[in-house]
Amino acid sequence: MKKFIFLFCIIVLMIYLVPIAKAGESKAEESTSIRILREKGIITDEEYEQAKKEIESKQTPLDKIDAGYNKGFYIKTKDGKWVLTFGARLQFRYTFSNVDEGKGEERDDSQTFTIKRARLFWTGHAYEPWLKYKIQLDAAKDDVEMKDWYIDVAKYKYASLRLGQYKVPFGRQEITSSGEQQFVDRSDVSDEFTPSRDIGLSLFGATQNDLFEYAIGIFNGQGQNAENKDNEMMYAARIAFNPFGSYNQGEWGSGTKEAALDRPASPKLSLGANWYFTGDD
Repeated sequence: MKKFIFLFCIIVLMIYLVPIAKAGESKAEESTSIRILREKGIITDEEYEQAKKEIESKQTPLDKIDAGYNKGFYIKTKDGKWVLTFGARLQFRYTFSNVDEGKGEERDDSQTFTIKRARLFWTGHAYEPWLKYKIQLDAAKDDVEMKDWYIDVAKYKYASLRLGQYKVPFGRQEITSSGEQQFVDRSDVSDEFTPSRDIGLSLFGATQNDLFEYAIGIFNGQGQNAENKDNEMMYAARIAFNPFGSYNQGEWGSGTKEAALDRPASPKLSLGANWYFTGDD
């Protein structure tokens, strides 16, 4: 049932994007037409302003909204105060295992298709460009689960706040999105030692030229979608030094994308350290 609701939301959103986009295109064409008439001298400046006012007076709420596609479908107000970008990611896998050890059935080869990830996410900002948000769901398992739900107050580059559920700033490979990794899976070391997602509050930032960046936070320490059950908090911190400048900006700063498919003109290097502590340690 939850997966049905998940797919239904996708379909409804796609249906609404089409008329919004066409409504915006229609009004834009009218404005362009009268502008061309003025430039060719067919109408005067006064006639242009009058026609412009008439077009604006006929505007409906939909005319103040723009929609389209740019690395994901988006809906935004034309004044730029509200932006919502919608995207999805599917990782489909075929696995064949050739077994050389064991006896009898233990040596039988195996093969299977799996859906590793089926993500649906929304990002954007509200009221101001520096008041950002992200929501991400995953339907790869039996139930749809919440992966990310957080708000960023990022008015100042050197000091921003993040609150909600998100990845703890620990481990470069862990904080690299699964859609930005060079290989299909993260290393066993990353899976074993990183805390991954949790609910908490973080302060993060970087110098103007991204030479230094940092993140510190306090979390429940119980993992994703879990309240604090033992009254002990988890603390985490991360710092990074980028001597040759910023590259591949991600959710936690520079270098949080593994591939360099655009072949940067100059060498890039990022050195970092991270730490976390829980009351159970």
